[in-house]
Amino acid sequence: MPASLLAALDKSVAADLVVALAVAGVLGTIAVVLIVRALLRRRGIAVNGDQVGPYRLEEKIGEGGMGEVYRGRHETLRRASAIKTLRLDMADEEAVSRFEQEVQLTGQLRHPNTVAVYDYGHAADGRFYYAMEYLTGAPLETVVRKTGPLPEGRAIHLLRQLCGSLSEAHGIRLIHRDVKPSNLILCVRGGVYDWLKVVDFGLVKDVANDLDALAHASGHIAGTPLYMAPEALIPKFKHDGRQDIYAIGAVAYFMLTGTHVFDDKDPVAIMKAHIKLEPESPSTRAGRTIEPTLEALILRCLAKKPEDRPPTAGALAHELEACPDAGAWAPAHAQAWWITHEAELGIPEPLQHAEATSAFFLRSS
Repeated sequence: MPASLLAALDKSVAADLVVALAVAGVLGTIAVVLIVRALLRRRGIAVNGDQVGPYRLEEKIGEGGMGEVYRGRHETLRRASAIKTLRLDMADEEAVSRFEQEVQLTGQLRHPNTVAVYDYGHAADGRFYYAMEYLTGAPLETVVRKTGPLPEGRAIHLLRQLCGSLSEAHGIRLIHRDVKPSNLILCVRGGVYDWLKVVDFGLVKDVANDLDALAHASGHIAGTPLYMAPEALIPKFKHDGRQDIYAIGAVAYFMLTGTHVFDDKDPVAIMKAHIKLEPESPSTRAGRTIEPTLEALILRCLAKKPEDRPPTAGALAHELEACPDAGAWAPAHAQAWWITHEAELGIPEPLQHAEATSAFFLRSS
């Protein structure tokens, strides 16, 4: 049986699969594949080759609690896209509301360092989906785990791009609330190496209009404990962009040390640490000297009180630009790094290498 079908199976179809395998001895493998496809579709689970609006699904590249993400292709434009689908068996009123909230709010954003949303709609079987740009690259988390902590110049280069994306979002009073290394994709875009894309606005909050992707989930804490600001854990706290600033500090800490600010197997212990404990300096954690201006800035981002952090993502970007190592990561360095490490990162499609684009475009991110 094709591996893609086996990967799509879950416990909800296990019993039916037993029946299908029993039939295999009589009807053969092809019949079993057709039966399994039918079982999956009956539960609203997409499979490779399905048509979703104008998109043909090609390969599942991710999944979450409510649905899957597929690489697909627009039937007429032939443009590769990432298609996020909502499983029909998960599509209650709350799930649909969250899904629509995510795509509508993300669709307002146009910054080049934010993933672009192309389309949204319903498949013929009623399944909800939205299409966004397909990114060939690797999550920051994978880059650090496989190749080690980043040099200061590269960290600054990537952090400034992250600030650019969040600055636009904060400008229209959207808070991401789930900024973390796995939601930051490093790409090669149009010959520009180390182009960062912010993805997954599934927990976005619209402060201006009091809209919340988790509005119906009473008592739910939005975010990933390893990167959550202390105030995010306080009920009815007035949220603003400084919550994301804290997460940027935690991401920077991970970039430079390869470790989390606070780590524990117990999420509650991690959240308590964010509230009560002061972080160990990045230099101490890394066992090497981190440039003092950058280190101090990261620790300010991790301040317990929001008012002690840089006030905006834009202000943080300016302070990063003033650090001594800003500009040390040149386009040629980025290009050489990607050519060396793309196989190690397991990038599924070969990158199109070209002459590194001028530093002007990198500086303007």
